[in-house]
Amino acid sequence: MTSDIKDKVVSLLKESRSDREKHNDHRITINGNANAVGNGNTIILTEKHITKTKAEPKPGKEHINESQVRKLHDLKDKIIELERITKKNPASHQKVWSVFNKKMGIGSMRMLPSAKFKAGEKFLNGWIGRLTSSRMAEKKARDTVEKTKLKYIRTNMRKLNCEERVRDYMDKNFGVRSTTDLPDLGAIKQVYSFVASIKASFEQRKK
Repeated sequence: MTSDIKDKVVSLLKESRSDREKHNDHRITINGNANAVGNGNTIILTEKHITKTKAEPKPGKEHINESQVRKLHDLKDKIIELERITKKNPASHQKVWSVFNKKMGIGSMRMLPSAKFKAGEKFLNGWIGRLTSSRMAEKKARDTVEKTKLKYIRTNMRKLNCEERVRDYMDKNFGVRSTTDLPDLGAIKQVYSFVASIKASFEQRKK
């Protein structure tokens, strides 16, 4: 082989090897973990799909019925109404139920045991009582406060079978025997407190 031909063969072999190296520089390898490696860079794919399933409460016979659920919702609505009137940052519907559920030791109002209904009702009524007793409530929602307290008085007069006792109290202190004749909010609040004390005494005797 002549020197010229030999030089050409060596040159061609070098070019061929250089081309292969360039080709290999652009090669990308993908492994089973969806990671791609090549050309001096690493690409990591981290696609992940998560499906969340929300568990729906399934109350049974041992839980409160629809009528009791409705009563608790009505009390909650009254709380929301008074919260909006009396506070700069009123509690939301979710907040009321969150506090209620924590107090009752349950995950959902609908899962309240029937045996705890009275306790739940008492808790919400107590919340309403605190709101209606505030000066802001009396100033901004006098009619609402009066109606709420009168409803409490009348409901418990029947429930506790103490109508005559309450009428005698109103007659002695205000000269009237009907709640509709009470002269002002101060009188209504006084009778409200009297009925509340009767109720507390009644509940204490039941324990």
